Amino acid sequence: MKLERLGKHSDKPATLNFNMSTREATVESHLDNPEAKGLTVIQKIQVSKNTVNSCTAEIFHGESDTFVPVTLFLQNGRELTVKNSVDELVLKLIRE
Repeated sequence: MKLERLGKHSDKPATLNFNMSTREATVESHLDNPEAKGLTVIQKIQVSKNTVNSCTAEIFHGESDTFVPVTLFLQNGRELTVKNSVDELVLKLIRE
């Protein structure tokens, strides 16, 4: 699963930058919240050995001010969905 690119948020004017060397995704830009640039949103990205198009990670949960476990799924080679432990959609990104 290759995540070394930018991904546009599907619902907000924001872009995340995935860096597999650090196993993190940070805010590249956010038009509604410019101060968010550089913040780590996803950490501890671990590519799954069992599945080519998924990996596990932790995403920042603002309400609890902690990172929570999630699974990332790459679909169609362009769309990245992030789901929580009860399979609810948390985030959707479109690859540029």
